[in-house]
Amino acid sequence: MTVNKYWMISRQLNEKETAINNFYESAQRFIKQAEIELVEARLKIHEKILIYNGFTLRNLDLTGIDEEMKRLYQNLVDEYNINKLKKYSRYNHVVAIKRYYRIRKGIWNHWSTYLDVIDDLWIGLAEIYDELVEAKSIPKMDNLFTQLEVLKSELESVKNHRFDNPHFVKELEFMFFGENGLETLSKNDVISLFTLDKSKETQAQLDKYPDQITVDDLWDMTFINRVEEENDCFAFENKYNLFIKTMLNNDEVRQEMNKVTDEIFDDMFDFIPTYSVTIDGFGRATNVKRNKPTLKIVNGGIK
Repeated sequence: MTVNKYWMISRQLNEKETAINNFYESAQRFIKQAEIELVEARLKIHEKILIYNGFTLRNLDLTGIDEEMKRLYQNLVDEYNINKLKKYSRYNHVVAIKRYYRIRKGIWNHWSTYLDVIDDLWIGLAEIYDELVEAKSIPKMDNLFTQLEVLKSELESVKNHRFDNPHFVKELEFMFFGENGLETLSKNDVISLFTLDKSKETQAQLDKYPDQITVDDLWDMTFINRVEEENDCFAFENKYNLFIKTMLNNDEVRQEMNKVTDEIFDDMFDFIPTYSVTIDGFGRATNVKRNKPTLKIVNGGIK
């Protein structure tokens, strides 16, 4: 009976190994292709900025310029045939940023199907693990535990993959830079770059801005008033990514945000119970314990 149990679990694990190995190879191919697409789209953004720089400076007097800088500039002019350009929009790189985010969204939508498969395979491994634990006294079961851990690691390596998620805040602000530093831009020009929300509220918000907007107006429009369509909001996502990364990497900013949150919510969550949860190697809860409430000393007694 014990021999049959061993071979039964071994067969299940081998079938799962075949499925996981096939999935792993498919996922790695997708990751490689997706990363190539993201890198190419990211390079295209900076290429557009370089071309615009070269176009606006093509008549620059290079007398007295450092030879190395002169060489780099000339290479730029030659590589992109800048002297043959009759015009070049200062907004071309913004269109490239918008395209980057659409590519990334498409990749993420496809990647979510891989994550669904991981969940199914993960549940299958967890069920086999439970059977192994019940039969761990059977000889040679240690070999199956080792095999399972290898498969678990393969799934985790795919599950934990993180795609490139940069922000292009400075690049978006670049369209405001002119000979005299920060400039204003036509509101109609700028909002034509966005996929706008069609609501009356959004139109009312846009009407509040002057015909010439500043870079601060840009972020107020897109990050505070959210004038972009929710599913195509590349300007908002840029600012949001910068905000999150700043919070994660800057202790002072994080502490200030926590302080603001505490001030806003104050005692709102004081009476909501919290719990401590113990999980197993597959993320399943094995023990849930309610935490004792935090008591505060207030005028008149304990709260």
